[in-house]
Amino acid sequence: MSRRLAASLLLVLFGCDKPQGGERRVPTARTVEPRVAAVNPKCRAMCKISGRCTWDEKVKRCLATKAEDCRASDTCRSSGLCTLDKEKCLGASAEDCAASEQCKSAGACSFTGDPYKPCRPRTDADCGQSTGCKRKGHCHPAQDRCVVQTDDDCRASEVCRRDGACVVATFHKHGDEDKPHQAPSAAPSQGVPRCEAGADADCAQSQACKQGGRCKAVDGYCR
Repeated sequence: MSRRLAASLLLVLFGCDKPQGGERRVPTARTVEPRVAAVNPKCRAMCKISGRCTWDEKVKRCLATKAEDCRASDTCRSSGLCTLDKEKCLGASAEDCAASEQCKSAGACSFTGDPYKPCRPRTDADCGQSTGCKRKGHCHPAQDRCVVQTDDDCRASEVCRRDGACVVATFHKHGDEDKPHQAPSAAPSQGVPRCEAGADADCAQSQACKQGGRCKAVDGYCR
């Protein structure tokens, strides 16, 4: 094999660091988590995602057999599925829900008792601390999610400051379009509550107006 061909193969297999000035390119291997690298290749993807790190030749599938594999999995971090139970990683505690990424982002902080869907928003405190509340006014639990309920939710949110979306409205599906209907007290089951620009004053105080010249409220948006 020629040196040029060998070098090309190294670049394809390992990649290389971007050269800085006259520095020489040095091949770098893609990093693999040691815990995952040590398991049967058939289980590496499942090991990282759901803690199923042990290949069972009898049943021909990957199983969870160690508590530490469950706790190190992606689904533990994201959804609170951190407890080993009958060769699966399932949800079993409020502490795991409170530490999950879904709690921080979407308010899914309360333990439901369902081992497969253990974490859901159940209180205003769950939703109130979430990024969904801070960004979009999704500050109250309803039907297993956090939703907008009042104008105050919207006015305290990032979308009000940024886009002038400072009052709550309910959107109903009509074909491919969302049609806004001003209904602050509408129940979530009657439509999808969200924040919209309800008046020119909402737009005037927003970044959309100050930086983009979109200062008039038209059909729920600053234009």
